[in-house]
Amino acid sequence: MMPGPDDSYIAYGRGWANVSNTPFREFKHWTHEGGISTPLIVHWPAGIQRTTTNETPTGRLVQEPSHLIDIMTTCVDVAGAEYPRQFNAHDVPPLEGQILKPLLHPSDLPSGTPPFAKRTLFWEHEGNRAVRRENLKLVGKEDQPWELYDMAKDRGEQADLAETQPELVATMAAAWDAWAARAKVLPLGTWKRKAAGETR
Repeated sequence: MMPGPDDSYIAYGRGWANVSNTPFREFKHWTHEGGISTPLIVHWPAGIQRTTTNETPTGRLVQEPSHLIDIMTTCVDVAGAEYPRQFNAHDVPPLEGQILKPLLHPSDLPSGTPPFAKRTLFWEHEGNRAVRRENLKLVGKEDQPWELYDMAKDRGEQADLAETQPELVATMAAAWDAWAARAKVLPLGTWKRKAAGETR
């Protein structure tokens, strides 16, 4: 729909949003892959180690999972800036991301497992939540039970393993709970109360 008067909007509906992300599930707002899986294109001729094919420099496709929190951490590092501990006499939360430079320079990666493969990543968006540890991803919609998927075998999140792996679900859910408490995203649903004008 083209932009028009105040009763119009630029969107194409949930059905088409879902189709646009095929084969992933869901779309913006959700923490299933269709809502959080986004390619990052990096262009940095002076800083990216490139491969050469027939004397022509070419780019690379990197599959390591990363997160939005890595962008700030990387920019601070690349700029040689000092991240503040305080601002206007208030403590500034520490950076949580990892520097992406090792992914831009494969020769800088330590031998063995790449540094990104073993870490745990967390999400929360408007009550929807997820945690990923290596190839396992625990994901849940607001007020819905957790779902468990093997990202190496089932990136489309079709085969829920939660019922057959209850101990793993409990362990990963506990990790998410601890992160959510520390990251101040609890209690869930606070955004709705604020939107409704509630003060508590």
